[in-house]
Amino acid sequence: MIRIIELGGIPIPMLATLGVTQTYVPAVRETILAMGDGTLDKQTLSGTEGKVTTTVSADGLIPPGLTGLTYEDSLVLKCGVPRDIVSVSNIITIPSLRRTDANYIPWGRAFVNDVPVNTPVALDVNEATLTVVAGASAYQVMWYPQFYVYAVGGINVTVDEFGAKVQWQLNMRQI
Repeated sequence: MIRIIELGGIPIPMLATLGVTQTYVPAVRETILAMGDGTLDKQTLSGTEGKVTTTVSADGLIPPGLTGLTYEDSLVLKCGVPRDIVSVSNIITIPSLRRTDANYIPWGRAFVNDVPVNTPVALDVNEATLTVVAGASAYQVMWYPQFYVYAVGGINVTVDEFGAKVQWQLNMRQI
């Protein structure tokens, strides 16, 4: 199934995302200070823990249709590229900021001899319980994020009419 990215309530057409990448980069603001006694002290700016910046880049045959959005306001981003957590436990807590629309439910894998094996996931609020698989050394749960974001600088679109190709990129920061 093809996953659709949605921004500000606008689903991006599949023909605008024939080749799509999305990066998730921690947005935590931190510094490591050298103390007078030679030890190091890590300080983190409050409110940045767990937040991300994300960039969606895509090639397609048509523009994404996002030019009419008001980029001064915060927007809801429904991601089409999953995130994951791997654990030695089959019970994994996942973020509450995730897509809940149909066909975007979390799913899981167990690793048996480094080979991924699909395994069902039971979800209780934010706790994903993956069905135990004999011989598994680790478990992985994947989900599709949903964030409130600010789009940094709006959308960049490049159209090559002769090559019938559209490239676009959107940089966002989670609020």
